[in-house]
Amino acid sequence: MNKSKFLESLERELKILHEDERKDIIDEYSLHIDQEIEKGLTEEQAVENFGNINELATEILAAYKVDSQIMNKGRNIIEKTVNAIERLMKSVSDMIKSLPKGKNFGNKSIIYVIYLSFWGIVLAMEIAVYNLVGKVLSFLLGGFGVFILVITIILVSILMLIILIEITIHVFKREK
Repeated sequence: MNKSKFLESLERELKILHEDERKDIIDEYSLHIDQEIEKGLTEEQAVENFGNINELATEILAAYKVDSQIMNKGRNIIEKTVNAIERLMKSVSDMIKSLPKGKNFGNKSIIYVIYLSFWGIVLAMEIAVYNLVGKVLSFLLGGFGVFILVITIILVSILMLIILIEITIHVFKREK
């Protein structure tokens, strides 16, 4: 790995630190690599001397009293959530593609209205659930619960918009 990739990776691993602290660390490692190059090592050799970048980042974070296990758990949760959303979107997309379309514009319009009705019912149920969950979260977690709810509403709203667009495309797509 060359110096630039190493420093980018290290900075990404240290993202939890304040920007000034992170910049100081990156500058220090950059200077150290330059010094090793002046002694005759290649960039790759100088970078290799630091060992595994994940272990190095863990040591640095430990020095700043940041628990890397908590960070890794957070990353794992995010990765699992993204994977689950991707699988959900694929399933929804496959389900939409299996729905009937209709032969002419009149049939397509009727089918589209039926699909929109079901979509609206799902949306109304989501709003009811958000209302209930919002009250519980704000009671239990205060402002942070409301923040979680708002983020969830935004994500599900985007998902519902994507579903609506896919239904529209599916019903009105011209057959070849």
